[in-house]
Amino acid sequence: MDYKGLALVLKRTNYGEADRIVHFLTPEGDIGALAKGVRKEKSRLAGGIEPFCLCEIVVRMGKGELGTLTFARLQQFYGGILADYDKLQLGYEALKMVNKATFGISDGSFFDILRQVLEGVDSGGDLTMVRAWLYLNMAKTSGAEPNLRMDSHGMKLIEDGKYEFDVEHEVLVPMASGVIGAEHIKLARLMLVGKLKMVLKVKVGADIAEQVLQFANKLARI
Repeated sequence: MDYKGLALVLKRTNYGEADRIVHFLTPEGDIGALAKGVRKEKSRLAGGIEPFCLCEIVVRMGKGELGTLTFARLQQFYGGILADYDKLQLGYEALKMVNKATFGISDGSFFDILRQVLEGVDSGGDLTMVRAWLYLNMAKTSGAEPNLRMDSHGMKLIEDGKYEFDVEHEVLVPMASGVIGAEHIKLARLMLVGKLKMVLKVKVGADIAEQVLQFANKLARI
């Protein structure tokens, strides 16, 4: 079916002399489209398919895997991502992660994750918190949500407990020398249920955020 609606650009590849193949993420899932003549100077499509843009598109689908992009209009440009290298690096990392997770999948679950991350980076949110939120929610949506209620023995996590994360079983293991405590667990729980905009308002120590990031990074690599 043809698609008309919002989209985020995941990846662009030059094709031929003036065309581009563009992979979009929409609320309905991944869409690949050929943007004909988009690299020409006066193309009306060019401004709507830049990286870090929320755009409105129309894609005419044919018999093949790629549709044809017939309309693209910029809705919002997350230009703050271009402000410095660290923001740009996180922005491209998010695009790459989501593109890998959604390629060929007709499920728009990741659309909201990516949109929130781009908004968070664009608005100047703490990059450690944004990255940790991204990793945790990518893991959750991919079916690797950690158990943050019970430990590896099936016991409820306790307030003064210390834990290490078991990557293979996606569970916390009680350990006297563990570095994961109550504050880390509370923040991780919040990240898994809360909108990024709300999470970024929470005041936590840099060491807590960094440790949650390390924990989330292990999940994201499963």
